[in-house]
Amino acid sequence: GPNTLVGEMAMMTGQTRAATVRAAIDSVLLRLTRAELDKLFSAEPRLETALWDRIHGRVFGLLARRHPEWSASSREQLEQWFVTAASHTLDENTSMDIPAGSTLILSAGELVVGGEGQSEPLVAPALRTIAGNVMVRAQTTAHFALLAEEAIHQTKV
Repeated sequence: GPNTLVGEMAMMTGQTRAATVRAAIDSVLLRLTRAELDKLFSAEPRLETALWDRIHGRVFGLLARRHPEWSASSREQLEQWFVTAASHTLDENTSMDIPAGSTLILSAGELVVGGEGQSEPLVAPALRTIAGNVMVRAQTTAHFALLAEEAIHQTKV
């Protein structure tokens, strides 16, 4: 349909394209290289944030369908929950604390969840519910979103 993005997940995550697109009617298309996209992001950083938000939402929607906690939820309910998500980027070898009960949606990169002796590697795309307060460390630059537990429970009531 109008204003549709195609190939943004492959461009941003480096993953293989998952779809082929054919126009049903005459269309005007804009093709951007990664270098051109990076120039746009430099000029207007909010575009990159908005694109990552979109990607995190798509990854969440795809993975939630196969996740026991989320699979029975409607698309509308998943979208309502995801609106509350906060996007994050961690550069390689940087870390951050994740609060208990958060749901982590990893769209690109690799993280190590946990600390000494109790760590789990996480490779994108991935969806994890975080049981206790935990630290994540980026193995590579990682792009992810966090859903707070409170936001999910408020919309389930």
